Amino acid sequence: MSSKTKSAYLKVFGPLLVIFFLSFIEWCIDAYVGNGDGYVESYGIDIFFLSVQALLLVMFLFRLTGMIGNRKHQFVFLLTLIFLALCFIAGETTLRILRWKDLRSLDGLADYGDTWKLPSRSQVNVSGGGYLKPDFKTSIIGENGEPVAYATNAFGFRNSYEVTKNKPSGTQRILSLGDSFNAGYRIGQTSTYGALIEQSLNRIHPDRKHEVLISCIEEPVTGLYYLQHDGKEFQPDVVLLGITLGNDIAQSYVSLHPDGMFAVTDSGLLTLDTNRYENFGFSSLADEKIGNGCLQNKGTGAGDVAMKVLSHSHFFHFLRHLFDPGVAILSWYEAKGYTWYPPQTHDPAHALGYFMKESTPSVDSAYAVLTHTLLLYRQYCERINARLVVAVFPQRFQVQAEDWEQTIQRYHLKADCFDLFKPNTVIKAFCEQHRIQLVDPTDAMKNAHINTHIQLYIKGGDMHWNASGNREFAEYFIQSVPDLY
Repeated sequence: MSSKTKSAYLKVFGPLLVIFFLSFIEWCIDAYVGNGDGYVESYGIDIFFLSVQALLLVMFLFRLTGMIGNRKHQFVFLLTLIFLALCFIAGETTLRILRWKDLRSLDGLADYGDTWKLPSRSQVNVSGGGYLKPDFKTSIIGENGEPVAYATNAFGFRNSYEVTKNKPSGTQRILSLGDSFNAGYRIGQTSTYGALIEQSLNRIHPDRKHEVLISCIEEPVTGLYYLQHDGKEFQPDVVLLGITLGNDIAQSYVSLHPDGMFAVTDSGLLTLDTNRYENFGFSSLADEKIGNGCLQNKGTGAGDVAMKVLSHSHFFHFLRHLFDPGVAILSWYEAKGYTWYPPQTHDPAHALGYFMKESTPSVDSAYAVLTHTLLLYRQYCERINARLVVAVFPQRFQVQAEDWEQTIQRYHLKADCFDLFKPNTVIKAFCEQHRIQLVDPTDAMKNAHINTHIQLYIKGGDMHWNASGNREFAEYFIQSVPDLY
C-alpha cells in the first residue's frame, strides 16, 4: 500500500479513531472519579463528549461517502448514513438526558451500604438483629433507581413492627438469616421474600400469628456466631439460613480459614478475633485464577475493546437489551480494581470456580468449610429446640440461560468445564446425609423464567434478585415446606 493510499485511509478513518480515543478518556474519567459503571455521572461532561463524538462521526461519514465514485450512489449512501447517524444521536441524547434526570432524582436517597451499623465487616457487631441499623426508617434506591420504603425495628431486624425477645404465646417465629438477599437489597419493605413468606403464612394459617424476623448476618459463619450469641434469645421455632451461591461459600472459607477471624471450639461454639481480619481476606485469594484449560483463546482482544467503547453508549445498551436481554454476571475483583482476567476462582460475585467440574484443592476446602458450618448449625438448632431449614440462592446464570451465554463470552469460558448445578449438588448431598432440610428453588425459578420471560434478577449483571425473584422464591418456599412447624 502506497503512502498516498495510507494517507487517504487515515484521513477517512481518522475521526473514527479519535471517537475511540475519546471513549477511552471517558472511561478513564469514570474509573477514577465516577462510580465505575461505564458512564460519567456529569451532565456537562456527558454532553461535551457526545457533541464532539457526534461531530467526528459526521466528519467520518462525509469522508467515507467521498470514497464512492458514482454520484447517485454517493448521494443515496450519504442520506442513509445521515439518517442512521441522526437516529443514533437523537436516541443517545434522549437516553442520556433521562439518565441524568434519574441520577438527580436519587440525590438524598440512601443505598444498601447506608443501612449497616458499621462501614466494614472488620468490626463484627451483629448484636440485636444483625448488621442493620436499628430504628432506621427511610427511602432507599430501588432496583430500577426508584425510591422504595425501608425500615428496621428497634433491634435492627428489617421488620416494620416491634418484637420482644420473649416470644408471645401463640406466635410461631422464623429467624431468617442471610446476606443482602435476605436483607432485601434494593427491594421495598413489603416485597422481600421474608415479608412475603410471613404474609403467606398468616393468610394460610390465620389461627396463629407468624413472625419472620429478617436478620442481615452477611455470611453463614457470622450467622452462626450471631445465632449462638444473640439470635437464640429471640426463641425461634425455625432458623431459615439462606446461602448465596455467589459469595457465601467463599466468605465462609475466609471466615473459618486458619488465619481468619473465627475459630470453632470443641463444643461447636464460635470464637471471634477481629484483630485477625486483615490476616486473610479476598485479597489473599486474588491470585488464584481459573486455569487456561477452561478458557477459550482470547485472541487479540479487539472485540473486547470494541465492546468497552460501545459500553459508553446508552443507545447501544438499549438496542442490545431490546434484542438480547442476557447479561454477564459482574466480577467483584474487577469492581475493586484487580486484574480480573483470567477470572478469579473465588470471586465473591460470579463464583465461577465453584461451578467447575474439576475443582481445585482450595475450592474443595471451601466446600468442606461450608458443609461443616451447616453441621454446626444443625447441632446448635437441636440444642435450642429450633428446626433448621437451609435455602440456596442461585446465581443468575443458573436461572436465566441467556445470562450464562453472556457470561461465557464475557469471561471467555469453555462451557464444557462447568457444571451449573455443582454447588447445589454438593450442598444437597450433604444435607441429605445429615438430615438437614434443604430448599433449592433453582429449577423452579428457571422454569418460571422460561415460561414467563420475566427477569428475576436486578439489571446490569447484578447477582441479586429483583422483586419478581423474591416473589418466586417466597412462593416456592411455601410450597416446599408445607409442614414448617
